[in-house]
Amino acid sequence: MPIRARRLILALGRLQYMSGIRGNRTIRDAFIDSVALFAEGKSGWAGDMAIVLGRLPTPVLVTPADFLCPDSILAIQKRVVEVVDGHLQMQTDVSYRSILLHHRLELMNDALTTVTRRRRHYLTLVHHRALTLPRANKRYRLSIPREERLCRFCQLEVEDEVHALLECEGHAALVEMRDVFLDDLLSVDPVLGSQKVVLDPLAFLRRCVASRKGIPVVAKYVYEVLREFDCYMRYIPPGYGR
Repeated sequence: MPIRARRLILALGRLQYMSGIRGNRTIRDAFIDSVALFAEGKSGWAGDMAIVLGRLPTPVLVTPADFLCPDSILAIQKRVVEVVDGHLQMQTDVSYRSILLHHRLELMNDALTTVTRRRRHYLTLVHHRALTLPRANKRYRLSIPREERLCRFCQLEVEDEVHALLECEGHAALVEMRDVFLDDLLSVDPVLGSQKVVLDPLAFLRRCVASRKGIPVVAKYVYEVLREFDCYMRYIPPGYGR
């Protein structure tokens, strides 16, 4: 969760605490005064909180009465989490850099559901960099549109994770590594064999990454593919050099 959102939720927690205080009159009175200023449209701590809530990707609108009720504040906290998670998921689902997390489902309470913030199992089992293809260095040239970032081997498709790992036929060593990888993968997780037949390459790659049995094999293969790609110069379309 973004740091600002986390701080907002913590601030709401303090607000909930103060709204329920009965013994400390100094804190209680200061809190009531701040809510009263908010009700009058004047600046104050409670009003600032309302402004921040109203500037979320999906505004969360509150009233002074909401700040006086612990249950209402708890509901606001939950709504903030929903709004932030929804915004993060939207950003994830439209970014080609996070293609393996698009519409990602996780097993929760025996059912598959969307979980935006969760430490993925492969981050525990393997180093995260083993599952990330490097991006082009743009320091000394113009930015290349994604559709023109062609594979350095076949120059037929965009050089992305799916193409590099499962599709490219333009480099003999790559094809050989892929054959060995699939044999090793299906030996540890045979269920993936039937899925490979019916799923498109992207969906199959997502299933491979989701396999707790197969993820060490996947990570090893990704590392080997990256090392092979790094031995050759990237394809730079005409007009995008230095």
